[in-house]
Amino acid sequence: MMDDTDNMWLNTDQQRLQTESYGLSRAMAATTAWNQHNHPSVILWGLQNESEIDPGGAPVYRAWLQDMKDAITAVDLQDRPVTWASSTTNDPAFELADVIGFNEYFGYFYGDNEDLGPAIDGVHSRHPDKPILITENGSWSYLGRRGSTEEAGTEDWQAANLDSHWRQASARPFVAGYTHWVLKDYKQRLGYNMDLNGISVMGLLGWDSETRRLAYDVYRDAQLPY
Repeated sequence: MMDDTDNMWLNTDQQRLQTESYGLSRAMAATTAWNQHNHPSVILWGLQNESEIDPGGAPVYRAWLQDMKDAITAVDLQDRPVTWASSTTNDPAFELADVIGFNEYFGYFYGDNEDLGPAIDGVHSRHPDKPILITENGSWSYLGRRGSTEEAGTEDWQAANLDSHWRQASARPFVAGYTHWVLKDYKQRLGYNMDLNGISVMGLLGWDSETRRLAYDVYRDAQLPY
């Protein structure tokens, strides 16, 4: 597992505050590593998820990540690799990561499914000596709705998206891992998807944890091409 600290969606001002005075991010990173360093299932330390990178905020962002990484490496005697779930493949701090991690939703939130492969190749060309981990990928569907693979919201569309992304990622041996979001439908934050009572319908399984979407079979049957 990747043991992840609870730093999600921080903006530049919050990152600066953490690094220069408040120090909660640093404390959480150090505490996570201290509490879990004897657990053999932990293979990666994760610093943050999808935090903001302002056009002029890269130095603040880099300092925040370096501060957390330093706290972890001072504690973990096993020297396990450090990564984070970036919101972009153009993260200005990727050289600080031992493993490059990013969330990607091509063909769902932006771009086309086919954009993933070139994006991964771009990351690899800029950081050829670092393994790449896709820390999130997925889309959604209404449970039981069937139709065209081009119709957003159908199980067929969700399954086709997953198949496309898996094929592109798994064809590149420098991609070290692939994580699908998410195993099962779950209750989201206030105001989210209120036509479905706030439930995120991105799961391989429905809310009952038993009903399988088509994407479940795609994920189960996924094979490496080499």
